Amino acid sequence: MASGTAANKEKTGERKDPESDVRNCERNPTISVKLTKSTKEALDKARGTLSYSEFLKSLITPGGAFSQFEHQRAQLAADRAALENERKSLALEYDKQKRDLEGERKNLHLEYEQKDRAFADERNELIRQYKKKIQYLEDKVDILVTTEHFYVECSRCHNPILIHSRDSDWDTVIKPTLLRAFSHFFHDNCMR
Repeated sequence: MASGTAANKEKTGERKDPESDVRNCERNPTISVKLTKSTKEALDKARGTLSYSEFLKSLITPGGAFSQFEHQRAQLAADRAALENERKSLALEYDKQKRDLEGERKNLHLEYEQKDRAFADERNELIRQYKKKIQYLEDKVDILVTTEHFYVECSRCHNPILIHSRDSDWDTVIKPTLLRAFSHFFHDNCMR
């Protein structure tokens, strides 16, 4: 039909399109595209056995390449958003765990310091008690060393009586009596 129309155009010089041709052009418009040789070769390789028209239609139909690309782009954007949300969630979880660990570290440090102080206090108390006992024993030894004491048999029951310099009447009664009683004693060497 197109060749017939072209022949009519040559005869009359004008072309009058019938109504069906107008509708056909409106439904199926013609598109011209200039391609480089390398682009055309790539297009030919991609379309395979399909005609140019069928290949272009396959690209833009609902299940075609462009809609698949658009679907993949939307899916990638959704995946990117999900990954970003997961990253933010992990960052928040990391920060929370970091704060928790830092708090735990501080608590352990405080607990260590408290136990260290308690240990030091206990050690100091033990040292104080030890020194107190040592002082008590040294005082006892001093008392034993400096205290004059001896045993005398009781004239009634014959059990020993401990007489020592800490008795209240030592200086007034006991010591002067002992000195008088033993005043005639002397060393073996002093006899000569």
